[in-house]
Amino acid sequence: LILGFKHIVKAIEESIKQLCALNEPRLAIENKPFRGLNGKDCVGYTAAQIRHIMKSCGLNKFILDLNHAVHAARSLHYDPLEFIRFFISLLPTGFHLSDGDPDSETDMHLHLGDGKMPISQMAALLPDGAAITLETPLGLENGLEDFFLDKSKLLSFTKASVKTRVS
Repeated sequence: LILGFKHIVKAIEESIKQLCALNEPRLAIENKPFRGLNGKDCVGYTAAQIRHIMKSCGLNKFILDLNHAVHAARSLHYDPLEFIRFFISLLPTGFHLSDGDPDSETDMHLHLGDGKMPISQMAALLPDGAAITLETPLGLENGLEDFFLDKSKLLSFTKASVKTRVS
């Protein structure tokens, strides 16, 4: 169920303890990459870990960060799209999306089209009407122009209608 690294199991149990103590029904859990920006292993980088945490705390809301899934798949030597499918089996309530480098373990939050992520293939896996948060840079000097460009690119990648919001 959970990768058997003792420090990860211990960190998962601590996360469960803290999340359960919050006792907050509005709480949503988000998956993480395998390795964080600080170089340390994260908690919640597999669908099995997320499922275990959700079940342990009675959580029913899950946000699938598609780029985190791709980076975790890279770290664990899995096919990224297959790895995303594991997470989709948890029926996410929303999705986070940006561009980046799928050959890296590091999350970059680039504008759509500025990286090499398989955006069209990832978008094809999402359910119709999926709620997507674009986690891309918002340059205030351009107003919302960057957001509208990202939204336009996203809509060109998918035939499904999507709800987007600025993050």
